[in-house]
Amino acid sequence: MSNPYVIIGLGNPGTPYALTRHNIGVLLLERISDFYGIKIVKEQKKSIKGYGKISGSPVILVKPLTFMNMTGEVIEELKLNREIDNGRLIVLHDDADLEFGRIKIKGWGGHAGHKGLISIMNALGTDKFIRIRMGIGRSKGGGGITDYVLSPFSSEEMAAMEEFLTMGLKAIQSIIVYGLNKSMSIFNRKSSDKF
Repeated sequence: MSNPYVIIGLGNPGTPYALTRHNIGVLLLERISDFYGIKIVKEQKKSIKGYGKISGSPVILVKPLTFMNMTGEVIEELKLNREIDNGRLIVLHDDADLEFGRIKIKGWGGHAGHKGLISIMNALGTDKFIRIRMGIGRSKGGGGITDYVLSPFSSEEMAAMEEFLTMGLKAIQSIIVYGLNKSMSIFNRKSSDKF
């Protein structure tokens, strides 16, 4: 497969974490898999992968088998298999600095304390990769960020989830078809990235 986009959905493995806020990246990856019929079935030591095409471009969908703070091990495995190009790596992740339902696209920059991003940056040795930031907001009842991101979505959030994930799917399509800069100009406007 020549120079594919590698799309990795961040989260924690196992049923207890499946519908927690920290797993929104995995939920979006699964939405992409379903929409394009790309089965994520090829099991590696650190991940499960699926190979296919989006809008004619080859892609590899990657679901980590590691916990969030060890995602860099998945990156190392992809590097070992020569399946990764930093400029075509797209990381899907939760972002507590954005309200629930907002999406922003980013092409470089810091990690804001996100342990999955820290692990990826350490493995790559750079911050130059594409991220789709999926807003999960912050707890309205106080409490620590760790407990909040590992808590399940509310019933109201679950009711809006399909539309939220469809917006994420459109962001992926836009990056692949139109490129990073145009996609950022479309999705990072406040009026267009919140349903």
